[in-house]
Amino acid sequence: MNGNKQVADVEGEARMGLALDPIDARFFSSLAELEKRKGDEVKANLLFDTAHKISRTEFHALLNVIRISVERGSYGKAVRTADALFRRWPERFNELAPVIGTLITEEEAYSTLLELAGEGLPWRGRLMNYLAEHDEFRPLAHRLLLDLSQAQVPASSSEKAAVINGYWRQGNYADAYRLFLMSLNEAERDLTGFVHNSGFSRAQEPQIFAWTYRNTPEADIRFSDAPPPYNGAILRFLDKPAREVVLMQTLVLPQGRYRLTVNASAFNLKMPRELFLIVSCGAPNRELVRLTVPEGNYRESSLESDFEVADCPAQSIRLATGLVAESWSYRYSGEVVFHDVSVTRASVDQNRS
Repeated sequence: MNGNKQVADVEGEARMGLALDPIDARFFSSLAELEKRKGDEVKANLLFDTAHKISRTEFHALLNVIRISVERGSYGKAVRTADALFRRWPERFNELAPVIGTLITEEEAYSTLLELAGEGLPWRGRLMNYLAEHDEFRPLAHRLLLDLSQAQVPASSSEKAAVINGYWRQGNYADAYRLFLMSLNEAERDLTGFVHNSGFSRAQEPQIFAWTYRNTPEADIRFSDAPPPYNGAILRFLDKPAREVVLMQTLVLPQGRYRLTVNASAFNLKMPRELFLIVSCGAPNRELVRLTVPEGNYRESSLESDFEVADCPAQSIRLATGLVAESWSYRYSGEVVFHDVSVTRASVDQNRS
């Protein structure tokens, strides 16, 4: 409805429109909006009902059904109507998301949403993102994520990541990590440890607590299930100065003493500057341990070093080179295969040895 027009003009246009097309639901909704402005809720609701009967997807009529349903405590109906609205009008999701967030705090509304979401709502991902981004709704996103684990259409990797990242941005690292563990499927749970998927047994969707990796102009990286010694994360340098290699994972290690152990093989590995695996504290930012990967040719060589975690709620483990300035005099070539990168508790006996 154009706010610059007089009410009488709008009403006249709506009635003229109905005279020309008596089954156009938009004109009934326009008249209903006018009656609402006049304060006649009864007449407005009757006109909205008429619009809704003519067209089950008329926007303002659907909004009115949601409003009336909430007022009457019919929260399940309100959610189903919202579903119809978002399927027809997906571009209106953002403006109505706060309403849905508040609505599903009611148990009946949440149960209805879970039923629909388990079948695969087209707007489920957007809802999960919205809930996860707002502190007051994040517990609902958490609950929905877990409840969808047994659904016909379980939560996607991106939906899981949205909620986990929401906790992470909030600085709630422990809850983010617990939710990550709880959201894993049976096969993924077999890979858990202080380092998730320490043996690089399969390439998973990138997640904050799983390995993140990508190719760069200087180096290719891939995960392989081939027989030894080609099983693991294979890093192939492209005979270029290698300032950037991307293999990392976020960790949440409780306070204590740990041992970083790396099992690797190398094939014609030449590095004019070093290659490291580094465990760092995220906040405050400081390095906890650094393991240097040797160059040359070797099979399943084991490297290890102990480190201490204190006053450090979250950490990262990453691969890095010692190259600071990019010069063609410092070209990296050959391959290194990381068969296993693990973190374990360092026992008293280990510390003495």
